[in-house]
Amino acid sequence: MIRALVRVWLFGGLRMDEIRRLELECVRWDQATDPDSGETYRVCLPHIPANKTTAAFSKPVDPIVGELIDAWKTIRPVQPDITDRKTGQRRRHMFFVHPVAGTVWAYEGATFGNRVLHMYFPKTGMIIAIAVNSAVGEGDTLPDLAGTVYKTLSAQKAQALPRHQ
Repeated sequence: MIRALVRVWLFGGLRMDEIRRLELECVRWDQATDPDSGETYRVCLPHIPANKTTAAFSKPVDPIVGELIDAWKTIRPVQPDITDRKTGQRRRHMFFVHPVAGTVWAYEGATFGNRVLHMYFPKTGMIIAIAVNSAVGEGDTLPDLAGTVYKTLSAQKAQALPRHQ
């Protein structure tokens, strides 16, 4: 995530808020032709969300940005849709930043009939693992349960175990 995030920041020419709000399927690829040599090359056109001064738009950036975003999408952990604070719409963001917890790395998997959600919060060093005996459905409450556990532990100022050196 960090590599893709840094490259988008360095080569994308975007504001931090625009990077934070990039949608998961933001990259579109196109072809262009070099006027001098006639060779074709790929052009990365990320869709940039509306910001404080302009409406949403697409802009050409270095192809390495799109390649790293595509690579990040293949290994990106399962993350919940969140409400965009500017548009009010629920969306899948490329880089998930929880409003309370900050950056959250999460993985959801299934083993022996249980669903297990592992969450790591780098800001606090907290790791939460929750296993439930349920299937994914429309009223899935596992992410809400994890959020409640995080808020409860944070409110109680739970102490992390000492880190091994």
